[in-house]
Amino acid sequence: MSNNSNPLRPLASVSEIDHIHLLSEQLGALVPGEEYSDVTFIVEEKRFPAHRVILAARCHYFRALLYGGMKESQPQAEVTLEETRAEAFSMLLHYLYTGRASLSSAREEVLLDFLGLAHRYGLQPLEDSTSEFLRTILHTHNVCLVFDVASLYSLGALSEACWAYMDRHAPEVLASDGFLTLSKTALLTVVRRDSFAASEKEIFQALCRWCRQTGEGGATQEVMSAVRLPLMSLMEMLNVVRPSGLLSPDDLLDAIKTRSESRDMDLNYRGILSGSQSLLIALWSLRYVWPITLSLYLSRSYSYYIEVSMDELDWMRVVDHSKYLCRSWQNLFFTPRVARYVRIVGTHNSVNKVFHLVSLECMFTHRSFTLEKGLLVPNENMATIAACSSVIEGVSRSRNALLNGDTRNYDWDSGYTCHQLGSGAIVIQLAQPYSIGSLRLLLWDCDERSYSYYIEVSTNQQEWTKVVDRTKVPCRSWQTLKFDKQPASFIRIVGTHNSANEVFHCVHFECPAQSDAEVKEGSPGQESSSTSQNPRPVRPSRTHSLLPSLPSSSSTSSQPHL
Repeated sequence: MSNNSNPLRPLASVSEIDHIHLLSEQLGALVPGEEYSDVTFIVEEKRFPAHRVILAARCHYFRALLYGGMKESQPQAEVTLEETRAEAFSMLLHYLYTGRASLSSAREEVLLDFLGLAHRYGLQPLEDSTSEFLRTILHTHNVCLVFDVASLYSLGALSEACWAYMDRHAPEVLASDGFLTLSKTALLTVVRRDSFAASEKEIFQALCRWCRQTGEGGATQEVMSAVRLPLMSLMEMLNVVRPSGLLSPDDLLDAIKTRSESRDMDLNYRGILSGSQSLLIALWSLRYVWPITLSLYLSRSYSYYIEVSMDELDWMRVVDHSKYLCRSWQNLFFTPRVARYVRIVGTHNSVNKVFHLVSLECMFTHRSFTLEKGLLVPNENMATIAACSSVIEGVSRSRNALLNGDTRNYDWDSGYTCHQLGSGAIVIQLAQPYSIGSLRLLLWDCDERSYSYYIEVSTNQQEWTKVVDRTKVPCRSWQTLKFDKQPASFIRIVGTHNSANEVFHCVHFECPAQSDAEVKEGSPGQESSSTSQNPRPVRPSRTHSLLPSLPSSSSTSSQPHL
């Protein structure tokens, strides 16, 4: 019988008393008055009576201040707070007593002071909530002021939100009064960004106004170094930069020389950081291209390369998969480039002579990545169904069972992929070529059998490189395999021995091996599965002679599915 049906036990809705709102209101009523107060804060000549035990319970800073044995610990002490605004401190006291703060009704400068107090007194939840609110009210006239404060307090998420806003509205930000209030450090951080996509003329003129406004003559050279002079036209350099006197004739001559001797695509352009919106091949404005995601027609493999350009005359190749076979979704990372045009050139189709592109996206990401010889070195497992990998050779009752991530539900009849020893192999095709240095697989281990095998990798299914050789040792259960990094679109697992029968069985495959898995790899011939994470399936009550064998003719064909 459930608790609610027991006549002797009250319902849960009446057995739990929750009067937190009353506590908040009653403690909040103490804030404006001096009743029971034992400490007074003086802020901008205004007096704020308070109760040290409440402040100490709510804030480590006030606990140390008011109970640390200093003069502030004395009864009825008066504490003067410098560099603090009364309106912001009043908001802070109300929050400490009630747990509530009305941010939408406060002026922006008060909000920034309030954020500063939260940071100074170590009130992390309050700092996070205030930062989150400020991200929602960013506009041209306040974003510079908010960014200055975010930089001062090293608030990463708020700083990134300001960067993103300023990148999207660069010309308007440069023309705003708030731009003139930026500190030199914050100013240089903003205008040196490749994605701060205003014209160099606008940036130069805004920096001139900043230098005149702040009067920091000694900082002029450092500030003006952020201007990318070679991106300006000759007329702009002669008619805008030269009359200002802020840059020397040598600086102008060097910029003219750089522009005249450089390829257009080698100039350090600025571009707009794009989100996940789809883009035309001919982009409507300068775009910061990195990375590119594209989708190929699903039922076949392709080879291709990608180039970008500013003028459709000078092209720079950023991705070269012309010698690799690729399928489905491609996530392509490369050195960031600003471009107006993106060109995808197909070089091979495994079925016919036509290259098919389903979709293209140019995006921006904060995700870090590593390239080796132009190929991404992945950290995550790329041999998954979600990553568009596929088992193209091998026999299983369920297609791609090897890649579904299920390392628990396998037995004598299902949950594994196999091939007959001496005939065929298990082959996995990744969506695109990666630079791979490790693999991890789970050999079928519902009894004490052992296997031998080797593994090869390829980028085109014609030339294979052996990266793992375990043909001379008995292996069982989990296998974590490391080797020198190799480019790979295909991984071929070839079994050479099974101590129980003539079939090689594999349950799970990862590429690359995932280091966060709680599996300890043993030496060849030793049990290496982790019972804490991947418990061995319960052995069915069968005789030892009933061992896994090739499934019936209804199973997946061992031929490639193209």
